Amino acid sequence: LMVGGDPGAVSKLLKLSKTGKPHAKLLACRCITNISTQSNSDAEADKLRMHLLPIVIKLLEQLADAHVPHVLARLLAGKPELQKIAYDSNAIAQLTTWLQRAHSSGGANATAPLPPQQQQEEGYLKEGLLTAIGTISLNLEDARRAVIEAQGIATVVECLRDLGDGVRAAACLCAKSLSRSRKAIKSSLFEAKIDRPLLGLLSDPCPAVQQRASATLCNLVLNFGPMKESILAAGGVRELALLSKSDDHVLRLHSAWAIKNMLYKADRNLRERVMEELTWPHLFALLNDSEPGVQIQAVTIVRNLVFGKEADIEPVVEYKNGAVLATLERILGPASGSSAEMKQHAVYAVSNIAAGSEKHKERIMESAVLNSILQCLRERQCSELRVAAIWVIINLTWQEESSDNEDGSWPLVKSRIDRLRQLGFEAQLESMKEDTSLNVKDRVMGALKSMRRYDELNE
Repeated sequence: LMVGGDPGAVSKLLKLSKTGKPHAKLLACRCITNISTQSNSDAEADKLRMHLLPIVIKLLEQLADAHVPHVLARLLAGKPELQKIAYDSNAIAQLTTWLQRAHSSGGANATAPLPPQQQQEEGYLKEGLLTAIGTISLNLEDARRAVIEAQGIATVVECLRDLGDGVRAAACLCAKSLSRSRKAIKSSLFEAKIDRPLLGLLSDPCPAVQQRASATLCNLVLNFGPMKESILAAGGVRELALLSKSDDHVLRLHSAWAIKNMLYKADRNLRERVMEELTWPHLFALLNDSEPGVQIQAVTIVRNLVFGKEADIEPVVEYKNGAVLATLERILGPASGSSAEMKQHAVYAVSNIAAGSEKHKERIMESAVLNSILQCLRERQCSELRVAAIWVIINLTWQEESSDNEDGSWPLVKSRIDRLRQLGFEAQLESMKEDTSLNVKDRVMGALKSMRRYDELNE
């Protein structure tokens, strides 16, 4: 294996990892792990990781050294196939058992305080165990279920209150992986009251803890249920709004992400609560943030605010006489330099407004944003952006087939169709009927049918 530029040294380390005494094996594994996880590692390095995995898992059985779980976590980072092998090798059960023992020996149940040196060693061990559990369960629902079945959730939550910064940060990482399971959020994590310590960690003195705690909350507030209700009742909206004003761009990113998730299909009351704490001026500040990732989350906040009923759309569209739509125009403009992802969310925000009342549709028709929507239809590199743009046209021209024009909307729809044709939308859609994306082709046919319905009625 030609890794690290010295195949002879690597071969000796490989031999030592197989035949040496436990301490020597671990040292060899640590060296090889450092080599195999370098940023420029290649397929040969992946073979090294595969070779080391069973050896490290075997060392985990006795756990004579606190470095073992740290080595395991590094080996598995970013490698879902190795994470699956570790899970199949019963690593989750072993890691959880060791975590419970380590926490019990130095936690509230301890008969006497540990000496400082031993406390540091125990903390380093718990940090490694939590990181390894979080790494294995990141992509595997079965692994998350295994942690629950091993009754490890309560210990993870207790570790969020640990005195050690590294342990709290690792517990947050572990909690984030576990919170990717909807079942865990609704049951085990909720029963363990994980939201309370997590909210407290948003103001932790350690930046790494704050970052990981806020990232975990993104998962907990996505779906409405007891967990989300508990977070809202505990002042989660206020805490996240405050965090979105942080000088740390990672905290701004995570807090904006969590607010976006909180607003997903939210009722009107929650939308008003969020905007009362976040405020419109600060949302506009996030839309103009120096970090593109923060801008993307901010525009998805707008997208979620205008998703739903006409009464939900109205205050957003009317804020400062159309300031939100003007911002979407800027994001979609040719000089904005916005990424395709940013534009996609902005277009969907326009599409949601277009699904509102006749008044909201006319707002779009009177704006300059239509020119940008037409350019999005011509975007060849991103099919998702083309789909989003087509939805704008569908929502602007849609009329229920059973509609009898009692509300007088037919002439308005007809007027919008005529205007869209003048701008070149029908011709552009016609040219996309053989688009390389099946999703685009399907939406194109729906948009053309919607635009041409009035032609059929007049024949």
